[in-house]
Amino acid sequence: MMKSSSTILAATGAKMTSTDANLTSKDTILLIEDDDSVRDSLSLYLQQSGYDVIEAEDGEMGLALLTTKHPSVVVTDLSMPFLDGFSVLEALKEHNSDTPIVVISAHSESTNILKALRLGAYDFFPKPIKDVERLEWTIQRAIESSHIKVQNQNYREQIEASNEQLQRSLETLERDNTAARRIQQAMLPSTPMKLKSLQGEYFWRPQLYVSGDFLGAFDLSSRYCVAYIADVTGHGVSAGFVTVFLKHLSSSLVSEFRNDSARHLRAPGDVMKEINRRLIDAELDKHATMIFCVYDNRTQKLHYSVAGHLPLPALKRASGHAEYLEGVGPPVGMNDVGEWPSYSVDILPGDSLVLASDGILELIDEENLLVKESKWLAQIQRSDRLSDIALDFGIDTISSIPDDVTVFWLKFGNLDEQRTNPVSAD
Repeated sequence: MMKSSSTILAATGAKMTSTDANLTSKDTILLIEDDDSVRDSLSLYLQQSGYDVIEAEDGEMGLALLTTKHPSVVVTDLSMPFLDGFSVLEALKEHNSDTPIVVISAHSESTNILKALRLGAYDFFPKPIKDVERLEWTIQRAIESSHIKVQNQNYREQIEASNEQLQRSLETLERDNTAARRIQQAMLPSTPMKLKSLQGEYFWRPQLYVSGDFLGAFDLSSRYCVAYIADVTGHGVSAGFVTVFLKHLSSSLVSEFRNDSARHLRAPGDVMKEINRRLIDAELDKHATMIFCVYDNRTQKLHYSVAGHLPLPALKRASGHAEYLEGVGPPVGMNDVGEWPSYSVDILPGDSLVLASDGILELIDEENLLVKESKWLAQIQRSDRLSDIALDFGIDTISSIPDDVTVFWLKFGNLDEQRTNPVSAD
């Protein structure tokens, strides 16, 4: 009993793929032709041209060989016993084979040609074949086209695999960055905050997941409280790790100095010098700008030191006037030598200290740094609270920012005044 073309392909258990057409280094041609003389002459010519030729007498035998030998191209007659050339084309189309097929036939009516091409034939040659060199050229073009399809498929698969790997890596990186951001946020002080002699609030927005900006404030004793802001070079996780290091370092150094002598608490430059030394010893290959402040509520003096930080600390008086405080000194972690002077300024109840990272200056649409600084000071002077700044700059609404942005607003006064006139957390 004659088998159908689909049955012949399915019975082999072989899966026709585009890769199968390129398994051997020497191209193989499957020649399906029931006319012995035509088959023999074509086979001899193609073998002399350097191809391996597999011969089949009819379509049924050809399909069986097709799934086991994986030829580079098929040359088939249309009119054959058992299974004709159309059945071979239909079987390959049904099984999504990429193997190119060149059709030869003595019946070269346009209907046969169109039907063969619709079924996926690469080209059609009428018999008798008068230009066998043209047939060889067509076969070679078909093989090259098949190889290009295989290469393109391989490239697509490689790209898809790379994209999948990249997506997995990005998802892992996103999870890691999210975890790092949560850790960094957990180390920030609460906002708003109330200390013994001042209260404060801040906004902190990283450009990416993790910020190079950091801040801190804490009571050191009933007399002293400490506040600082730092801006580590760079962005992302590496800068974020340095901020964690700075938080630990600042807190431990202040505790060490407190136990040693109150003199150090009135000389924040000594703290800055030690931070610089330990950053260099840690070989983190990072440096930071910083403002370090110690407030003495007994003398109502603010002692501070500046390490290359812009903008400078701004003092807004209770009267409403705002001014920049002086301060010079190199960034910490850059050189193993340097001087960080300590400064002092008298504070009155109701005065505010505003510390910011340079990301706030990037939000001011001016090219000149001096103009940016002037506009920032004017913004502080017309703002009564941190929420005014956040609103005017659109911190909570803009979709992206060019740099990490942090603003720290500290208001001085005794505890009773803080309870009576709290700073809004809006």
